[in-house]
Amino acid sequence: MAQNLVRFFFLKLLPRPESDKYSKNERMLSDNLIASGQEKKAFVIEREPINGQQRPKVTTPKSVNGQQPLKSPPPTEEARKVPVSDSRWVALRRCLLVLAPIPITAALITLQFVHVVYISARDRYISEVQNALQLAAGAYGTLIVASVSAIALHRIRYELAERDGVALGYLLAGYQLNNLTTLLSKEFWTGSYAKNRRSTRLHHLSLVGLVGLCMFLAHYGQSMGAMLFVPKPGWQAINLKQKDLHLIEAYIANRSELYPRHLTQSSLPDGSCLSSSALQNESCPAGGYSTILETLPNWNAEGLWNLTFFNDDVGRDVVSVPLNITQLDSAITLSPQHVFARSLANYFQWPHEWKLTLTGINNAPLLMPLVQVQCAPMSSNSSTIDFPYSSLLYAPFTYLPNTTNWTLNASEFPPNLGKPVQFSWANLSGINTGPSLGAVIRLSQLPSNLTNSTVTHDNETIFACTIDARWAPVKLYFQPFIDGTSFALLPTLDGTVQPDNVYPDPGTPNISQIQIDPTWAESLNLPIPGTDLTAMETLIQSIVAKDLEDPQNHDSALFLPELAVSLGLTITDGLARIGWRERFAFTSKQGADTLMLTTISDGGQFLDTVQYSPDQTRNWLHLEWTEEHYGYGYSATPITAKLAIAVLLLHSALAIGHTIVVCFPKKVWTCDSWGTIGGLVVLAMNSRPDERFMNMGAGIKLKRSWQEIVKIREVAEENLELLVAGESDDEKGVEKQGEKLKPGKYYGTDLGKSYRKNSSELNVQKLMNE
Repeated sequence: MAQNLVRFFFLKLLPRPESDKYSKNERMLSDNLIASGQEKKAFVIEREPINGQQRPKVTTPKSVNGQQPLKSPPPTEEARKVPVSDSRWVALRRCLLVLAPIPITAALITLQFVHVVYISARDRYISEVQNALQLAAGAYGTLIVASVSAIALHRIRYELAERDGVALGYLLAGYQLNNLTTLLSKEFWTGSYAKNRRSTRLHHLSLVGLVGLCMFLAHYGQSMGAMLFVPKPGWQAINLKQKDLHLIEAYIANRSELYPRHLTQSSLPDGSCLSSSALQNESCPAGGYSTILETLPNWNAEGLWNLTFFNDDVGRDVVSVPLNITQLDSAITLSPQHVFARSLANYFQWPHEWKLTLTGINNAPLLMPLVQVQCAPMSSNSSTIDFPYSSLLYAPFTYLPNTTNWTLNASEFPPNLGKPVQFSWANLSGINTGPSLGAVIRLSQLPSNLTNSTVTHDNETIFACTIDARWAPVKLYFQPFIDGTSFALLPTLDGTVQPDNVYPDPGTPNISQIQIDPTWAESLNLPIPGTDLTAMETLIQSIVAKDLEDPQNHDSALFLPELAVSLGLTITDGLARIGWRERFAFTSKQGADTLMLTTISDGGQFLDTVQYSPDQTRNWLHLEWTEEHYGYGYSATPITAKLAIAVLLLHSALAIGHTIVVCFPKKVWTCDSWGTIGGLVVLAMNSRPDERFMNMGAGIKLKRSWQEIVKIREVAEENLELLVAGESDDEKGVEKQGEKLKPGKYYGTDLGKSYRKNSSELNVQKLMNE
């Protein structure tokens, strides 16, 4: 035993390594000395004053009631660490995680704006591709959360170690950015309002604002990234002009006005449009009479009327819906002009599932006829005819006072001629700020079983209808391999005309009114050969037969809206045939520098080709077009895509700004410690208790307890502790004793050294006693 004691003291005299760690032989000797003759004794940490502060001291516990103290394992030894660095390269390396999502963000935003990436809707692997992109979007969202967490943690650690600390309730905010429970907790909001007594309000708001922004990005950055990551189904724009260099510019070679504001008899294509033969002449306003007459009495839809006219191997839709669903006395009808529909269908025929949208030059809208009609019954004995206006849209009709009277004398119209239906146009051009046209319908010789409440005198009723026609903005698109029909695409819609909003918003600008003279309107009310009825009287008689003669099977209340629909369909189709004889033309290259102008016939055949001159097309309607393919692709057009781009750009700006502030100031400061909640808990366990936290071991209830300011400081012997900030500089000596962390300095509490030292002294004493 004496020999072992000499060896121990000899080893004690040897110089220790700079790391203050014992050699393997020394630890073995110490363990042998401790184990010789008795069991190892447990140790505990006891507090005693050091410079007025409590510091740990390792002692051996005494037995209690004769029982041996419990054994405790030796503390885990870790090397001392450098928590704070002033190296610019270290700062740049630590900012790599912050900047990691930015390249992916740039690629995603580029995909949205370039419009070149799409997947065919018929791709058999589309589900697998979308699933893979969902996984990638999840990884990208994780990078977003990691990035903003690093930003928030850097700021909180900077406040703890370099500034004057943060509120206790705000201490863990940077570790739980995407935790909804944290966001809704009392401690978080209480800590947010707690301002350090030494910091300015602006500095406090910058901390709260930064952490709040990081929370927002952690919650929504993932979903916004997924919105841009996964392609959406829809019409994806393609650049056909780069693939088809044959077509350079497109025109409507119009010799007359395509959008006339005042229609008279001279506006008709020729005099034959006023004869009965015009009912079969497609270029005349009454060319659609047969289609309307065939469809109108057989249509059973309630509310929506959709007629398709097929001419020149192209379909054109005419759509009508009620204006007022409560009064059921009006309708609004629209249709694209046939000259545009034919131009789309006859030239743009290619074997692809592409949609072509036609607009004016510089994306100026084309125009289409829009007609609104309102009808009202009145007594046949009335000396005046009052035309209704309460359901009409578009200025100035939406602002008319209730005292407005649109009235004509009944004597201006023919008397009862004994026909079941008698129709006349009404010239309302004399009314200031009035409608385009009017119509008066007299019903007589009605069946005895008539129960319609609109009839006010015996078997005869007069209906007055107000007609307002406009040129409304429209986009036209054509889908050759879907149904070969040209549709009207209104500014507020994206697709086929929908029944809930088929007409432009009443506030849409540039909806100019069309003044219609009865001499032009007579081309729609031509005599029907073999009868004493006209075209309009025949249409109305078909409605009477449907809605009035069999009240058990039909609702007679539908007569008024269907009367409005019949007028709207007829006038709208007539207006859509304006410019029927105009041709489509385009320019193309011949050789390197020569431009040729080609005109297309109604059937899509080349009429002639001449050398192009700007004077030839100066008065023509210049057209533009876009091409789209249906599939899965990326687009920055939807509002949700724009919102997602804005959020991701906000994150990129925050990450770049954080990197500049951290890596390029005159004094660089970064911290790599306490990056997890566990690390912060260990720091708190190695810190002195504070009397301000008394009775808080079982929980915290008071708001002011969460508002206590805590910070990290060096307190004697290169040890770091989490301290509670004092009310003043001399309170309890905490503020004076604590020092800010120094960059590049090693910190740590070497409990292993204290354990070995105390164990060795204890065993030497036991050996000497023996």
